[in-house]
Amino acid sequence: MRHSNRLPMLVACLLTGFVATAVSSSGQAQTFRDDEITLHSGQTLLGSVKEKATPKGKELQVQLDDGWTLLLDRETYTRWKPEPEAMAKYRELSAQIKHTLDDQLKMANWCDDNRLKSLAEKHYRIAIQIDPNNEVARKELGYINPKGEWINRAELKQRLGYQRIGTRWVLPEVEEVRRVQEERAKSESEAKYQIGLLLRKAFRNGRNQQDALTELRQLTDPAAVPGILDAIEDVDKDIERVLKSGRPSDLQLPLQKKQLFISVLCNIDSYASSKALTSYYLLDQFDPEARDRALETLLKRESHQRTLMSDFVAALSPDYLVDGDKVTDPDLNTSRMSRAAHGLGEIGIPYGIENLISALRVTYTKVTNVQPSSAFGGNGSAASNPGGGKLVENRTMECHEALDVLKQFTGQEPGFGFDQMAWVQWWVRENTPTNLDLRRD
Repeated sequence: MRHSNRLPMLVACLLTGFVATAVSSSGQAQTFRDDEITLHSGQTLLGSVKEKATPKGKELQVQLDDGWTLLLDRETYTRWKPEPEAMAKYRELSAQIKHTLDDQLKMANWCDDNRLKSLAEKHYRIAIQIDPNNEVARKELGYINPKGEWINRAELKQRLGYQRIGTRWVLPEVEEVRRVQEERAKSESEAKYQIGLLLRKAFRNGRNQQDALTELRQLTDPAAVPGILDAIEDVDKDIERVLKSGRPSDLQLPLQKKQLFISVLCNIDSYASSKALTSYYLLDQFDPEARDRALETLLKRESHQRTLMSDFVAALSPDYLVDGDKVTDPDLNTSRMSRAAHGLGEIGIPYGIENLISALRVTYTKVTNVQPSSAFGGNGSAASNPGGGKLVENRTMECHEALDVLKQFTGQEPGFGFDQMAWVQWWVRENTPTNLDLRRD
């Protein structure tokens, strides 16, 4: 029975002076609720509760389902919680329905309308016990019938190889990737913290400084890369501040730090370190020796070779973005493009021919607003400009490394030099089948 502890509680109520009265069963029928009342004794009482105002405060009139009514004053209970009306109405309706398909579907539908999901599912399951092929109940329970066989989504997922983890269905291989990524992120976070401590010791005078520098130079754990990249970002900011200050002599220390960090990346064979070394090789303007070491290291990492080739080809474009911005300085662009072409040549696999041709000659246009006065052209000649306007300057840059690598990759000296159109026409001819028949059938 739902109220198996009813008798002990009634006895307790009578002994402590609570009022308990019997109510005639001939009264008007009403929906019985399981409101929950917690007594000071710690026991829980269930019944239909009404609050009544009295001179002493509010009393609870608790109607029990066996006909008894209790009157509880405020000192008797600690709290009470009303049962949702829908749940009380459900008990009333469910006691009246029959074990038929129609009644079970109606009851399930009523439960759905009143947000009693688990109870709706209960009645849909009874419905398919009565009629295993009932389409309404099957679909509400998540079954599908793709090939004449009712199967729920959970079973379908299992047949497809999915596993349930918590509330998610995932493929084992996807979950393994997620687990590895989670472990790597945790490892990298811990390594970042340790590297921060190590860097503070390495660049602060003290008895542990040399040991810290030695430990830093011997790092080989890929988890250390994010911490080293953060350190490089900080030192780049220091270099930028020094350049703006106009004191180039102050560059020595930050450049030494960056050399050390690049050497650490050279010791760590990972995809992330290779990407960082590629970027350094292409963009550094201060340290040719460190750039050469970065390229030498990259050439040894054959597992990352395809990615390196793609990065070098992308850097052949004058529209290459650096930190999200387009570089407009012709000299910086040509320097980067030359290194990219050189890197492709060192790898030695013919790749990016069209990009190398595009990099042979690039014309940069600079437009300057001119005040009403005399203006000087790019060749040094003066021009009168009394009305003001715009001064347009064109500068064409040639990439000799791109030409050298083109000759290397094509295996011949066609004699085209920097004539891009001639190179394009030759390349098209070389890649057009000689037996191509353009006639219609």
